Amino acid sequence: MSRVFTLFAQHPHIEALAREEARAVTANGGTIGWNTLGDMKYITACIQEALRLYPTVAALAPRVAELDDYLPRSDGKPIFIPKAGRHICRNELSEVVGNCDRYQHCCHASQSIPTKPCAMVKGNTYYSMPFSVGAKNCIGMRFAMAELQVVVATLLLRFSSRLTDQANVNPKMVGVSIKPVHLDMTVHSIA
Repeated sequence: MSRVFTLFAQHPHIEALAREEARAVTANGGTIGWNTLGDMKYITACIQEALRLYPTVAALAPRVAELDDYLPRSDGKPIFIPKAGRHICRNELSEVVGNCDRYQHCCHASQSIPTKPCAMVKGNTYYSMPFSVGAKNCIGMRFAMAELQVVVATLLLRFSSRLTDQANVNPKMVGVSIKPVHLDMTVHSIA
């Protein structure tokens, strides 16, 4: 969740659009419930993009090659994998999401509030798998996403966040997670 708000702090116009959606969802009664989660398409896209860029568990299963090898690619240029090299593969395909390291909450300039995250619009269900996929995916995925949607929307309705000059949000590996080097933010009430 810290990365969602870090990205909002880095992109205030995106935070404003997400806040607008949170206000629209709560306009008829003021509460966020199970029935309103599906209406939070932009907030969900922002959460999914934060998870794509900064997955909670980024390096669960590193691999060590027993022999030099080449992995084929669709463009015909193979990727060299050296023997005894430790390899960690992130779910980043530039062919699917363009600039993999750039925050891409919305792929279509004419679409101010996207209905799906960038790569989903392009038709690739597996562009990002922070909860894994298939029969052995995370059993708590739906609960975690629902919780993120509710908490993010609730906080957006009450607060705005900004990075301080001391903040260093460059990623660093801590165990199996990617964390910012020094996350320093100020939180401002908007209620």
